[in-house]
Amino acid sequence: MNVPHLDKGFDIDAYISDIVKLHGDKKNGSPYWIKWQEKTGIDITSIDCIDDLSILSLHEPDVFKVESGLTSLDLIPKSLRNQRGTLFPTVSSGTTSAKKTALRSNEYRIGSAQWWSYNLDHYKIPRDLDCFGVGTAQFWGKNVEDSINARNGIFYPIYVETRGVKNVLVEVTKLKSESRLEEADGRLEEAQDLLEKAQGLMIKTFGPMIEETARIITPIQPGIMSNPATLYLEVLPKVPGGWREKLQCAIVGGDSFGPEAFRAITEMYPKAKVIPYFGHFLSGAAFHRPNKSIKKVTGLKSKPFDCNYYPSYPWNITTVIDDKENVVDFGEEGRLVLTTLDKALLWRGLEDVVDRLPPCSDLPWEGFRNARRPSV
Repeated sequence: MNVPHLDKGFDIDAYISDIVKLHGDKKNGSPYWIKWQEKTGIDITSIDCIDDLSILSLHEPDVFKVESGLTSLDLIPKSLRNQRGTLFPTVSSGTTSAKKTALRSNEYRIGSAQWWSYNLDHYKIPRDLDCFGVGTAQFWGKNVEDSINARNGIFYPIYVETRGVKNVLVEVTKLKSESRLEEADGRLEEAQDLLEKAQGLMIKTFGPMIEETARIITPIQPGIMSNPATLYLEVLPKVPGGWREKLQCAIVGGDSFGPEAFRAITEMYPKAKVIPYFGHFLSGAAFHRPNKSIKKVTGLKSKPFDCNYYPSYPWNITTVIDDKENVVDFGEEGRLVLTTLDKALLWRGLEDVVDRLPPCSDLPWEGFRNARRPSV
């Protein structure tokens, strides 16, 4: 398996320089970054190392909403326009706001699937493990499917559409009013059949996805479920097939997932390897590493069930900053900064509140801990 960021000869600074020069070229670069350079007077092609990335402005993910006026093509280098057939969209789930879309390279898609597989190997998950997944049909589903298929397993998906809690509740109300019980029973039988075939489980646990999943795989009445552990703690135990006893692997992520949900799921499924991950349409998947594997540094304290995430380097690089945009010490709290480095997308965005982490035993780059929403 070719995971370039783990090759001993991999040069991260050279990689960064190549990506930035591609996007910053004044003739054939990305229209967005060409205009940004003209406006700021900053030449981003001068960036030649990881420390220089702070030159780039910080952005909020909402810029990727359709109504922002910024299109995916604005972010693609002009030199790649004739290669659009090799690019593919990554789309947000639309759980917390309007959907957002970005385009990524085929190299990134392949690398992301390899990154998933590397982490499954790290946790000694059987390579022929079949997996049942609930999530969006876009990049998330393709990543998981590519990875599981390459490992000689079978991916059984139930793709769900999520456009916010309000729309999901409207749909549920409509189904009740129309008494479409036969349709619901049919979908329930289909989902249960998949559950019986699959040996593992991958679920991205956003609130609306939980409600929709509950409607698909169990006859309980869905409500507003804000706890991302609800799917594991309330839904799966009610599904026929003894899932609580036979679950081997649970890869769990989602909005507001944290230590309490990590502990609860671990205690309910004692035979399963529970692997937290953080991710969205821009970041890819940042996978958890246990406290014992993190490099010891002065002042870094750990608690049981901390969620320690490491990104899919070098496509996604993270650090943590304070209100003055200075990098905080390891173990300190701040805002997560995600820098996306792909030939189809260059971006530096401001994310959740986290604690900064040093490298861990198998990944020689920094990570972050316990993502939570910033207070308003």
